[in-house]
Amino acid sequence: LERRARRPWRTAETFIPVTTSALGGICVGQVTKHLGGIAKGFAIVGGLVLTGIAQGLQQEGGLEARHVLGLVLVVACTWIHTTFPPPKAKAKSA
Repeated sequence: LERRARRPWRTAETFIPVTTSALGGICVGQVTKHLGGIAKGFAIVGGLVLTGIAQGLQQEGGLEARHVLGLVLVVACTWIHTTFPPPKAKAKSA
């Protein structure tokens, strides 16, 4: 414990989440660059659904109703935002 207090950034508990988060950010950037924002939106929705399914399988009682409702709302909102993006603001001329 004392060794971790001096160098907390050198533990696997820190290195693994930071590395996977960085790799995930690179992957998101590449998807957006090559496939566009719509594909990124659908990838986000797919990731949320897979996470919900995995969490439901991991827990004995499955997902609570509030988790399912939250997942449905986030998926619906992400899909709507991706499919029907807000209009771009017009540039003001000087």
